[in-house]
Amino acid sequence: MKRLVGVLCLLGLLAALLAVVGSAGASRDVKSPVKGSFKYCDDPTFPPMESKTTSGKPVGFDIDMASARPSS
Repeated sequence: MKRLVGVLCLLGLLAALLAVVGSAGASRDVKSPVKGSFKYCDDPTFPPMESKTTSGKPVGFDIDMASARPSS
């Protein structure tokens, strides 16, 4: 029983260490190349969230949400 508890504690410490090391390079300060710009990715093959019209214009809920973002 003590051995099982020891192994579980070791696994828990290893998981905590990996979580800390994995997030070490993360930064909340993302700089945009153009002031006031907003970039996002879409997948136009997922209607009704995103699709393209016959003229190639992207439409859908995600496109509307990205277009409705408040200006800074």
